[in-house]
Amino acid sequence: MANKTRLLTYAELKAEKIKLARSTLWNLEREGKFPLRRVHGGRVYWMESEIDEWLAKLPTKQEQVA
Repeated sequence: MANKTRLLTYAELKAEKIKLARSTLWNLEREGKFPLRRVHGGRVYWMESEIDEWLAKLPTKQEQVA
């Protein structure tokens, strides 16, 4: 069975994964620091697997202090 990747809308992204404003996401995307959005049927989505990977790569609190 193929691994299914879920597409997240901004509302789902904000409710389930991160609490960043749209403008912050756009700025991070433009800087290459956040996964790029996908457009399908005129709606914007992010791939959940890419968001999870991005979150896993964020520094921990201990790494930020060091």
